[in-house]
Amino acid sequence: MNVDPQSRLARTQSDLISEPEKAVRLLRSAAPPADAAAQACVSGTNAVLSPVEMLIEALRLCLEDTYRLYAEAMSIPLDSVRVEVEGRIDLRGRFAVDPAVRPGLRDLHTKVIIDSPARHSEIERLRHAVDAHCPVLHVFRHVTPVGVKLEILSPANRTASQPHPTSSDKGAV
Repeated sequence: MNVDPQSRLARTQSDLISEPEKAVRLLRSAAPPADAAAQACVSGTNAVLSPVEMLIEALRLCLEDTYRLYAEAMSIPLDSVRVEVEGRIDLRGRFAVDPAVRPGLRDLHTKVIIDSPARHSEIERLRHAVDAHCPVLHVFRHVTPVGVKLEILSPANRTASQPHPTSSDKGAV
């Protein structure tokens, strides 16, 4: 089944303009990780995680792992650790409905549930270590430069070194 992306985008934009309250979605961690390629952008089947949900899940897993790692390194007994992450996204930014709305997550909230016989002060010391050394948390809290290179592989007769024609030079290949 072929779906015209422009038509689908226009329908989504129209829906978000007419019902802006439906644009804000609450995303939670805990869905099983799966293949992102199988997920349709927003109107998918929810059988797998969306790319944004994968970011949330990455934060959850990394926090849990970092708590376990640092608890062991700091000799702090830890019976269990569980992390819950919640984020809000306003889809009006994603679908260019409102230029004032950013396309990414609005905010993230985490809750760490620890079962441990350790003193409160030891758990606080552990929390500070995890906050300082969790790599995915660091990515969210600090600007990470991202470079994006576009490589066009089709049509087959164009090589990677040939420029892609822009709208101003259509027909000049």
